[in-house]
Amino acid sequence: MKTKHILTITALFGLSLVPALPSHAQRSNPCKSAPLATPSRETRQIRVEKYGIAFNIPENYRTSSYITDVKMDISIYNPSAFEFNECMRINKIPSDEIFAPSAIFSIDSLRSGKSLIDIANERLSRYANTFRKITFKNEPTISFEYRNVADLYDAVLFFLPNRKSSVAISINRENKALGEAIKSSFTFDLSSSSNSVTTSSSVSQASNNPATKLLNGVYVGEGTMFNNSHREVLSRNNRLCIKFVDGPASPYSGRQEVTISSISLRSGKLFTDSYTNYANGTELEAFAGEDLNPPYSTFLYKDVKAAFRHTGRTYWVYRGKTLYKINPEMDKDLQECVASQGVYKKTRKGAVIDGIKPSW
Repeated sequence: MKTKHILTITALFGLSLVPALPSHAQRSNPCKSAPLATPSRETRQIRVEKYGIAFNIPENYRTSSYITDVKMDISIYNPSAFEFNECMRINKIPSDEIFAPSAIFSIDSLRSGKSLIDIANERLSRYANTFRKITFKNEPTISFEYRNVADLYDAVLFFLPNRKSSVAISINRENKALGEAIKSSFTFDLSSSSNSVTTSSSVSQASNNPATKLLNGVYVGEGTMFNNSHREVLSRNNRLCIKFVDGPASPYSGRQEVTISSISLRSGKLFTDSYTNYANGTELEAFAGEDLNPPYSTFLYKDVKAAFRHTGRTYWVYRGKTLYKINPEMDKDLQECVASQGVYKKTRKGAVIDGIKPSW
């Protein structure tokens, strides 16, 4: 990808390229793009347990994922481009001013009766050209190309063997050799591989890591028991994720809002990668029990084992793994997050809380 190209989100695999920033915007932009890094010879495997697939990328390349109940997008970035994008996000510069990935894996659950041609015509015909029927990994496949403002992409679309999902792999033609290597490593068989790999920036790999102060389980804040809100933390294999559950204030009825986010370690501090009620990149300050006892235990819970705060002055205190009859080790959303790569974000509606109907 040429460094002048940037990305804006559209319907096609989330990608469309636009011209470079105007000169006045470039002068005010604190994020400086570096020359694209050379792909490392060493590779690491990206595993998607939910769909039973895996593929390899260069060890130094980075990933970002977007997941819903019926869709998963995994974008693969040159490390220089990824760092630039992260700088743009942290500095809250509009997200249409970021580098495009080198490759994208887009996985969709199928609606019954859909054929590859149906999917291609429904989702891609406005953007793509030269549909051809081929075979990929012994599966019937449609190949095509599509052009954005500045770049040409090659893509393949096929069903997974269970016919419950479709996969589209899109490769930037300027990264064709890299893309073909990634595509050739694609496999449906995970049985002979090890457990899911984690990102190279995994939060538990650093020394003096504040993440080690957090325990897996449910956290509640002072007064939040009365508005049906709590937090859940899960750490596994050098990967840390959090679930934010925000409910209606007691005694009113309403539905809980849920956000699941990965947590990043930057300059020795933890940051949430996504949270709907606050700006992305909010710092999460972790505390071990000895950091808070005895003064904190005098006005909330005694013998605090772990706590954190991420906005304002509210402390969220560890209350174990079984509060609300929830065991984070078995929680589907958190399991997906800790098994994913790069930045993870997922939002959904939670439980309906019975109470008085609000008058507003």
